Amino acid sequence: MENKIRRSSENIEIPESLSTVVDGAISKGDERRLKLRFIRRSGVGLAATVLIGLSAIGIGVNSSEVFADTINEIPILKSVARIMTYRSFEINNENLNAEISIPEIKGINDPVLEAKINLEIQKKLSENLEEIEIRAEEYKEAYFSTGGTKENFHPIKATVDYEVKSISENYLSFVIYQYESLGSAYTQYTFYNLDIIENREVDLEDIFGENYIDVINEKVIEGIDVMKKDPKNIFFDGDMGFLTIDSNQKFYINSDENIVMIFEKYEIAPGYMGIIEFEILK
Repeated sequence: MENKIRRSSENIEIPESLSTVVDGAISKGDERRLKLRFIRRSGVGLAATVLIGLSAIGIGVNSSEVFADTINEIPILKSVARIMTYRSFEINNENLNAEISIPEIKGINDPVLEAKINLEIQKKLSENLEEIEIRAEEYKEAYFSTGGTKENFHPIKATVDYEVKSISENYLSFVIYQYESLGSAYTQYTFYNLDIIENREVDLEDIFGENYIDVINEKVIEGIDVMKKDPKNIFFDGDMGFLTIDSNQKFYINSDENIVMIFEKYEIAPGYMGIIEFEILK
């Protein structure tokens, strides 16, 4: 079976006027057509997998009639925000072996926000799949141009998946991650943090106020000092070390509704330290 994914970014555009998207998104027929335009890639076998997560209480909403009845008796949980697997499929060819799971959010009270986030996810992951394929082709060309043999060639392995960080009556927080075994491992993370009461994306200023940079910097420095007490934990010094967060610093909201700041591999410490997290108590 031909598993080559066709370039499809042009089919998943986020319009300049979101209202035209929302009009379609809140109509079941139009929403279905939006999805069909995205999934029509020739030669890709689909394995539809529905994963309804409710990590805050550790049980699936539809797993128990008793639980469902209980949910209906609690007004604040009548509309339960959740994350589902929108598409799940594999790519297997001479250049690339990949497992892909694409999520979508459901149950957000604001259809504008829900449609916007879902379209952004689909568009970004479509672009990322193109980039993975390009890197896999470039890797193959470089391998053979430098004397590599067919017998020893192995396709790149890649994974695109997501993880729910927390779901509560106040917040929905999740991360989409992309992993590739190209030379040294390549990983990319995109975090989504939603206030499902106010129906908007959360930023650090929303939680810590206009002086959020100073507040968080102080907490991160304290966290680094604590970790340094273990001699195995090494952090960069000077200009290479931690100086300050920026307005785009990655974070997620944990089950205690505290902010967890994310510093990626090599950002403030040697690679063996991996991804470093600091929980910031409110």
